[in-house]
Amino acid sequence: MKALPETSAERRFRPFRHSLVRELARRSGPFWDAVAELRAFWPITVSCQVPPGKSGVYLPPDCDSIADVDPYDWSPEACQICEAYETWMTGLYHIHQAIILDEYRIGGGMSGSWSSDISFDHWCRFLSACVLYDPPSDALVAFADASPHGPREWLEPGGPSIVHREALIVPEIRYLRDADHVEEIELWYRDELLSALAKRLEPRGIDVWKHISEIEAGTALYAEYIERYAKIDRQPHIAVFPHTTAKAVTEARNQLLGDEKPKRGRPRRDRLRAEEVARLRSDGLTEAEIASRIGWAVSPDDYHVPRRSSTVRRHLAEASDQETTE
Repeated sequence: MKALPETSAERRFRPFRHSLVRELARRSGPFWDAVAELRAFWPITVSCQVPPGKSGVYLPPDCDSIADVDPYDWSPEACQICEAYETWMTGLYHIHQAIILDEYRIGGGMSGSWSSDISFDHWCRFLSACVLYDPPSDALVAFADASPHGPREWLEPGGPSIVHREALIVPEIRYLRDADHVEEIELWYRDELLSALAKRLEPRGIDVWKHISEIEAGTALYAEYIERYAKIDRQPHIAVFPHTTAKAVTEARNQLLGDEKPKRGRPRRDRLRAEEVARLRSDGLTEAEIASRIGWAVSPDDYHVPRRSSTVRRHLAEASDQETTE
């Protein structure tokens, strides 16, 4: 199977995903607490392994046959499987909402329902793997990177939705309906609905418009509407058109952020990899064995024997620093 391209989202999300697996391996932190709570709810046996397969959410035994259920099957057995599936996905969605920070949510992740949340579609496979599997001490990074992408078809040409594909490639992209047009359509629908109601009630001698005027005059409803409307935050967005240049987008961003420039610096060493190296070392593996296992270079020692690895040593030092600061 052809490997999926690494997207800008994946390059940014990978360190965050690694930090979550590090919590899972250490059995401490908010993510571990959320996972442990969901595990306690289900009668499952957790396996210590890298999650198998390439796609699809991982399911507990109570609903792992959901794909075989006919949508028109209303038998008690089918309903029980569907109910278990709904409960499982809802539990994963609660973890997503509690743990996945806004900056790591695909497409915003603000739908309020697991069945229509683009961000949850991306994260649910990883989250389900963390509930049903424990990361092996010697394969922490492999566990975290087993299947980082959302549904595979998102990145394939001709996929089901350009919104999903672009959201995964560049998470900052948002598709928002024009607020003014939305308001116009809502007002149009309201007026048309009231007009139809007025025509239907007119033969009975009921003047709908008169009643509406009396309600507005005799209550504070309209004043409350104006007050609520005024409190709606105005969120700035950069509109990009075919003639918009990259320079214009950058200038607009700097203007919104007060000319704040992106922070730069030497990237931090992968803390999850440092954790894995430290565990391998504590299991008795030598520097050369660890380096060979991961694919790092091995240097000769004073006797010209290849058994040193500066990369392993740097990761061990990183792991030691983590223990000191935590």
